Amino acid sequence: MKESEHFGFYQTSRQNYWEDTRKYNDFTDEVMFGIYEDKGGITCELFMRWYELGGKSPPRFEMCLASIPPMEAQTLLRIIQSALDLGDDPSPEDFCKCLTKLGFKDLSDNPPE
Repeated sequence: MKESEHFGFYQTSRQNYWEDTRKYNDFTDEVMFGIYEDKGGITCELFMRWYELGGKSPPRFEMCLASIPPMEAQTLLRIIQSALDLGDDPSPEDFCKCLTKLGFKDLSDNPPE
């Protein structure tokens, strides 16, 4: 990772635009995480999204393999493993806490409740 980059995440439901955009999404919440540039921009970004499914909201991991720098793949795989260790249905808040413990910076507009 370059010196001008950092690991970070955004919880979509804590973004200022959430209320305006949620009607266009088919997920109930989302955590975008990855490697971000200090001056703005994204090196790579992955998504954990929660969808309403049979009365539950299980998470679904989404990513684009082409966007992951080879040197960071192992670190990002450890994050996925940590998420799996949270149990069957971790909440978005659980996942954010996991990312924070792993050294990711919370870049969300609003702090957790």
